[in-house]
Formats: sequence, structure tokens, C-alpha cells
Amino acid sequence: MDKRKKILLIVSIIVLNIFMICSIYFIVRATMENKLRNEVNNLAKLDITKDRYNTKIKTIGKYAVVEKAIKEYLDEDAVSLQKVLAIMNDEKLSKLLSYDNYKSDGPEFKTSLDYITTNKETFNKEIDNLINNLDDENIKKYIRTKTKDKYYINLYDELMLSSKFTKEFNNTKNMLENTKTHVNNIFDTSSEVLNFLILYKDDWVLEDNQIKFRKQEQYNYYMELVSKVNNKQ
Repeated sequence: MDKRKKILLIVSIIVLNIFMICSIYFIVRATMENKLRNEVNNLAKLDITKDRYNTKIKTIGKYAVVEKAIKEYLDEDAVSLQKVLAIMNDEKLSKLLSYDNYKSDGPEFKTSLDYITTNKETFNKEIDNLINNLDDENIKKYIRTKTKDKYYINLYDELMLSSKFTKEFNNTKNMLENTKTHVNNIFDTSSEVLNFLILYKDDWVLEDNQIKFRKQEQYNYYMELVSKVNNKQ
């Protein structure tokens, strides 16, 4: 084989290798992007009120960076929301103003007031974090702390701000704003009732499964406060 043919053969092999490498590169990219989109579709089917999003990373390379960012963000929201719901659904919250609680914790109500203080703080911390996380700008900022590559940033934005997520985010955000007001009213009014009972601890007794006051005006005021809580539950 003469020198010219050898050079031509070498060039052909190099070109073929470059073509194969490029083909593999684009095939891997297409495969990873398709796998990422499928994984995000699966995440969209989960129930944020009871599921977790910290599942195994299925992609590789920078696609894995995007996948991990999406799962971390959604999982943080899920954990916060589930803490909020646990407080809202806690049986103790609904029984703060019950006869049994008056009997077991009155007339000083230290345990009940400590419960209100601690859970109100936790509730507001988690719900504020949630509301903040559901803001479009904060959603966008998160991936920018993980990568500077515009292609992957745009891919993250497309997936996280897609109609399937955006609608749920907006609905959840509105629900949380209303819930925050609602539950804080319950905490505050329950605290007001218990502090009223502490202040007038010598003017009420527990008899026949009910609370009784010495003065009618005290009973009226107590019922007014209790009705405010009941109307907000």
C-alpha cells in the first residue's frame, strides 16, 4: 500500500471514529433526556401530601444534576407540607378546648400553652418555607446554584415550570395562604381562651361534663371566644 493510500485510510478511520463518537454522544444525550422526562412525568403522579420525591437518580452526567435538583426541590416541599398537615390534623389541636383537656391540664394549662407555642412556630416556619418555595423565581434560582450550563438550566425551567406543575404550585400556594391565616387564628384564639381560664381560674369549675362559671358575663365571654375557634375550624 503506497503512502497516499495509507494516509487516506488513516483519515477515513479517524473520520469514522469521530462520527461514531458523535453518534454515541447524541444517542446518550437523547436517551438521558428521554429518561429524565419520563422520570419527571412519574414524579407528577405522586401525592405531595403523603409521598416523598427523593427516589434513586436514574440519569447520568448533567442530566443527573437536573434530575437531582428537581427531586430535592419537590421533596423539600413534600416534607414541609406533610409537617404542616400533621400539625393541622393533630388530635391534640382539636381538643385543646375540650372538657378532658380542661380536666387534665387545667387550671394552669402549661402543657397546652407550650404545645401552642411550639407547634405554631413549627407550623409557620414550614408553611412560610413552602409558600416561598412555590414562587416561580425561587424555583428558577435553585438550578442556578447547581450548574451554569444554559442548556440544562433551560431544561430544568421547562420541566419545573410546565403546566402540570405550575397549576399545582399555584393552587397549593393559594391554599397555603388561606390555611396559614385559618390555623393561626385557631392557635391564637385557643391561647386567648386558655389564658382567660387561667386569669379567672377561681371562677370556674368542671361539673357534669361541662365548664361552669360563677358569673354569667364570664360564661358569655368564654362562649364568645370558643365560638370564634369553632367557626374557624
